[in-house]
Amino acid sequence: MFDVVCVGLSSIDVIIYPVDEQVFTRDLSPVSKIVLAQGGDAANQAIILSRLGNRTALLARRGDDELGRTMMNMLKDQGVGVDLSGIAVDHEVGTNVCAVLIRSDGRRNFCGYKGANTTFCLDDIDLSILKRTKMVSIAGMFQLPSFDGNGMAIFLRSAKEQGVITVADTNADTRGLGLRGVGECLENTDYFFPSYDEASAVAAKHNRRESPEFF
Repeated sequence: MFDVVCVGLSSIDVIIYPVDEQVFTRDLSPVSKIVLAQGGDAANQAIILSRLGNRTALLARRGDDELGRTMMNMLKDQGVGVDLSGIAVDHEVGTNVCAVLIRSDGRRNFCGYKGANTTFCLDDIDLSILKRTKMVSIAGMFQLPSFDGNGMAIFLRSAKEQGVITVADTNADTRGLGLRGVGECLENTDYFFPSYDEASAVAAKHNRRESPEFF
């Protein structure tokens, strides 16, 4: 039995600190730190929740490559007890990797290869897991093109049919899907966590009062 099943984004992050505006004008930019870290919203949720004493599982997809094997090792090391049996392996598309460029004032820029996150889909999920969890958390709406929309809606509807609490967190809507990208999903979502900018984009409202009222 799981407390939470986390579904969606998992990646390897390469964190570089600090960088500045001139990084591309120099042959070499000395930095204080370059770190290889586990990333991705769903993976991060599963790790932190497990550290807080919850029984968690991660449903995601990785590539059949060295980064994918590194990801699995990092998940085992960092997420004590996270069930990783639901991570699918893509033999054609590589593991998602993101370079995180951090400026001295904390502002961040990202260079990302979306990789296997783009091919994660409903077929990767054994829906019987819904009989063994109290809650499911979708982490990465709008960044899972093979799961967004109908596949995600079916998953959430199946979860509600099993009496499972459903949670969904959005990411940047880079494909301009708007409400049509999540509308089917929201009717079976108990807790919805968009940022202000993400909520404004979905609702096509740009007022701090209008967006909440819309939802």
